[in-house]
Amino acid sequence: MTGASPAVAQVLTQAARQMAVDGGGLRYIGFTPDRYVQLQLTGACATCPRRMMTLDLAIETPLRALGAARGVELMPTVA
Repeated sequence: MTGASPAVAQVLTQAARQMAVDGGGLRYIGFTPDRYVQLQLTGACATCPRRMMTLDLAIETPLRALGAARGVELMPTVA
């Protein structure tokens, strides 16, 4: 995850591995000045009805627990 801090990169890499099992993934877009991680979901995860639960449990909660980010901002996926 180029440009992400080591703590953010570790959480995102672990989440991406879990998402890949189901044919999905994520793309790190950036980090906002107010400490939100911007992501796009890819593959099967982009349209999965449980994508918000995945973002919350696999990404946002660990990032907040580490103090690495205030939250996650899901960016639109461009076809």
